[in-house]
Amino acid sequence: MSGLRKCRECGKEAHSEEDLELFQKGKKSKHGRENICLDCVRLKNLTWSRNNPEAKKEMQARWRCKSKYK
Repeated sequence: MSGLRKCRECGKEAHSEEDLELFQKGKKSKHGRENICLDCVRLKNLTWSRNNPEAKKEMQARWRCKSKYK
């Protein structure tokens, strides 16, 4: 039986509705979830922020400016 979702990075599968909660949310995707698990998303984000410290600082500055609690 094929799973509902399979992570394109690590191969983790979701076979039930509860397992779908382990995957990234996506409004346009079938079942409302993307084909990448939350663990892989976190790892990709961590890797990006370590490799792009200047871009991360710029993004944080923009978020601070938009924040209602400055």
